[in-house]
Amino acid sequence: MAEPGLDWAAGSPEEAFAWLVAPLTPKQFFQKHWEKRPLHLQGASGRFDGLLPRACLEARLRKGLAYGKELNLARCGADGQVAQGCSVQVVHPQRFCPKVAALLARLEAHFGCLWGANSFRTPAGGKGFKAHHDEVEVFMLQLEGAKRWRLHSCPKGPLPRDYCWDYSEQELGEPLMELVLKQGDLLYLPRGTVHKGEAVEGEESHHLTISTYQKFSWADFMQKVLPTALDQAAASEPRFREGLPLRCLSWLGEQHSAAPRRRRAFLAQLRSRLRGLARYAAPAARGAGDFLGAQLVARRLPPVARRPAEGVADVAARAVRWAEPGAVRVVVESRPGSEPEIQIYHSWDNAAENHMQDVEPEPACIVLEGLQALPTLQALNRACGEWIPAASLDSELLEGLCEHGLVETGDLGRVPRKRPREPGRAARRRSLLRAQKGCHKEEDGRCGTGAVGSKRKRTRKKAKRSAFGTKKDAVLAAHVLQGALSVCKAQCLSVSPCEEGGSSDDSSDCGSDAGSSFDSADSEPGHRPQKPQV
Repeated sequence: MAEPGLDWAAGSPEEAFAWLVAPLTPKQFFQKHWEKRPLHLQGASGRFDGLLPRACLEARLRKGLAYGKELNLARCGADGQVAQGCSVQVVHPQRFCPKVAALLARLEAHFGCLWGANSFRTPAGGKGFKAHHDEVEVFMLQLEGAKRWRLHSCPKGPLPRDYCWDYSEQELGEPLMELVLKQGDLLYLPRGTVHKGEAVEGEESHHLTISTYQKFSWADFMQKVLPTALDQAAASEPRFREGLPLRCLSWLGEQHSAAPRRRRAFLAQLRSRLRGLARYAAPAARGAGDFLGAQLVARRLPPVARRPAEGVADVAARAVRWAEPGAVRVVVESRPGSEPEIQIYHSWDNAAENHMQDVEPEPACIVLEGLQALPTLQALNRACGEWIPAASLDSELLEGLCEHGLVETGDLGRVPRKRPREPGRAARRRSLLRAQKGCHKEEDGRCGTGAVGSKRKRTRKKAKRSAFGTKKDAVLAAHVLQGALSVCKAQCLSVSPCEEGGSSDDSSDCGSDAGSSFDSADSEPGHRPQKPQV
């Protein structure tokens, strides 16, 4: 029998997250709710059927779970009195439930960071854990029954970095939202949302929480970057190695307030050095990115298995791509006195039972001596999961990566056709400046008569127009301009670049510079273009 709730099972990582937040689109979710406000989505009762079956949990319980590490119990009545029945928390069921693991693996691939899960079963009318907030982004999936929730804003401010469960009713104040989560519903809680739940009378509740972004903030990343940047700054600039002012500790700190002038001078020097530290942030960020990226590859769930690679023996005649781009990290290791090597870390050998455990896993790694393989690996990285032809790449390397399951092959027809590259912001700005120059130029001697407007100058101007093409080329180049230049464009193109002996060859190439054809609007001697009405 088909499982109607598992619409994401055969889809991509992007489709899995879209299924999770439907009927909202991912864009709507991130704009309105992510890290901002809770979201309650009502769904069909069978939406999550089969995701975490009761039989899967009971089979694991019979094998045994370590209390306090893999399983927790909680029971609390009104005013702290003990109530009948317990809420049971099973920690990280993805380690033994393949369907939960498959969902989290797709979400890890889409978000580029770790995801965890917890199962909570509460008896009818039971009150589970005390009011608390989590330091992660939480998605609650109501699998069975119903549960009543009361939500509050965090008294400590938005997006806290630490867990807190010791809130009293007095400090929480009025609730932000009260709701009943029914079977098939989803509730999203941004980090720091204080929540407290209880099962409704006469109905047992079972919900699954999946969560992410633990210790994944700017502050956490900067904790990795700044020490390295400071080491590099101290090694490069003597001012970071200069000694502190004499007796500075005697007038720094809360207990000293008699030397504000010295403190201001000291803090000015400190700010100057902090500004100088910024130039070392980029290389330090690259190193931190490699370290954290390899760590993620080692810790994440193994990717969802795909169809075995085809045509490995004839890989050069096919299209290739990373089988799972987020499951591979390429690092170049270079040590003084030794030949550089390429390290390819990957997640394909990871074990689900080791996910989110205290022991740091040993990452699977392929080591290649030298840098000969780097162009092929860079081409795969630049493709970002898109198909690329293998003909110009290292076929021997690709065959080895296919055998390890890191690269998959397909028909060359899957290679996307290249779209014409649109000019970037800098090119559009240059085109705008050229067009404005051509439309607003006054007679300043270059366009007038006399010694400056000699025949030699006029010949050079005509040659320039001939090099940049004709009116047709100007029209093509004009398409890159937007907004206020719509009127200016019409004025500029009203002056034919073929006048007075200009080139009439329509085949000249204007693709090398999107705005160069507007130079041809410079007038002949004695002619001044009209000022556009912008």
